[in-house]
Amino acid sequence: MDGFQLFFIVVTVFSVLWFSLLVWEKGFVLTLGQPYDAAGTLKSGSWRFLREVLAHKKLFRDRFSGIAHFVIFWGFIVLTIN
Repeated sequence: MDGFQLFFIVVTVFSVLWFSLLVWEKGFVLTLGQPYDAAGTLKSGSWRFLREVLAHKKLFRDRFSGIAHFVIFWGFIVLTIN
């Protein structure tokens, strides 16, 4: 076994362990959440989606970054559609 193979094995083991740790942490955070009752929220959820995702209401609190984000977002949408 030469140096490159040993290096590759060490990096691979480290990467797999690091990935496993991150997946475990994300799973732990997900178990902390409370159950969500989504019954009857279609109308309010739809309006929230339109307001926050398509109109960027929260982003316009800071005018400059809100406008910049709005233009870039809708520019990508237009490019994707065309």
